[in-house]
Amino acid sequence: MAPADWTDRDRQVIEGGWRFWSFLGKPSSRRNIVTSTAMRCGDLMGDPDTWFASQWPQQIGRYYANREATENGRPRAQTKTREQVALLEYAFAQTHGYPYTGEVLPLAFLSGLQVKQVKAWFEYQRKKCVVDQDFLALQPPEIFGMKGQETKDAAAMMRQYNKDPKEYARSLVMWERCVRTGNYAVPEMLQRPRPYFKKYWNRMFPEDGTECSLLEVTEELEGDSDDDSIANLTREEMDDILRQSEIESAQFDMNQRELEEEEAALGQS
Repeated sequence: MAPADWTDRDRQVIEGGWRFWSFLGKPSSRRNIVTSTAMRCGDLMGDPDTWFASQWPQQIGRYYANREATENGRPRAQTKTREQVALLEYAFAQTHGYPYTGEVLPLAFLSGLQVKQVKAWFEYQRKKCVVDQDFLALQPPEIFGMKGQETKDAAAMMRQYNKDPKEYARSLVMWERCVRTGNYAVPEMLQRPRPYFKKYWNRMFPEDGTECSLLEVTEELEGDSDDDSIANLTREEMDDILRQSEIESAQFDMNQRELEEEEAALGQS
């Protein structure tokens, strides 16, 4: 529900929440204030789906952040552009909602967003899938990213990215580094190549040294076909995905053999 549509009662509740929100500095405490304030806004006796669709927590949180930024002389928070959302939605579908750090970093670079913004967007979309009971869009986090990734690896990758964002992002997109560990390896040794962002990278940063904006690339991809254009692949990209499938199949077989060897060793002990 946009601020222009807030009722007098909503504004009174939100103003009361603002006094607590502006006093508290801890992010978790501020999130709690936003949530509790949002739960008292809108049509409390109406359809819950309508309440969620109005995005009260997001609108109130953005209102508070923008108000604080204005009072402190900082730039206001910006709404994501259509092309940024298109890239993030494409990545969400390809990573089943749980990207590795090595996928979040290229997404941040390609979209022009901060890493924390990309992470927050994925977190919100996962929660939305649960609310909508759209569990088909998700995979267990133990399999895809997050909980399947060592914290120390993620922290090390973040430090390397901050030193040279473009080069580090490129090395992840082009399969030079593992998106899970950040280590250099040949594709056959990568734990998960996941080449999903090559189509964007190759168009935004072609070999002739020129650069295209995300908007230009998105419009090009959308104009390639009357079908689902974001899924439209070049021959090189189709070969990459086929190769990825072969690599992951070989890795699965190797993991199964290792498990069998471990079970056999336990049985003999």
